[in-house]
Amino acid sequence: MAGDTESRLMFGRRAFFLGAVQLVAGGALIGRMAHISIAEADRHATAAEDNRVALQLIPPRRGWIVDAAGAALAVEAALVAGFTLANPRGRELISAGLADLCRSP
Repeated sequence: MAGDTESRLMFGRRAFFLGAVQLVAGGALIGRMAHISIAEADRHATAAEDNRVALQLIPPRRGWIVDAAGAALAVEAALVAGFTLANPRGRELISAGLADLCRSP
């Protein structure tokens, strides 16, 4: 019986220690999440604004529409459009790259 009581005490101490470690780790994670969401909110808001992507639906090309004789009734020319967001950091590089792209055959 004496060994049984000692093993229960040892189990209780180990369970208490493991629970305390989990409580400290959980408190640290909750504290870090609160710090990020409250104290660093402005920094993350500007970073999220820089990561925005403007989505626009572009209709697919349908090709030529011809009559029975093969004469073209409607020809869809290739349309290329480029959109950039208002980001002054790389505006010159983007403009130079688009100019090179437009000059290539």
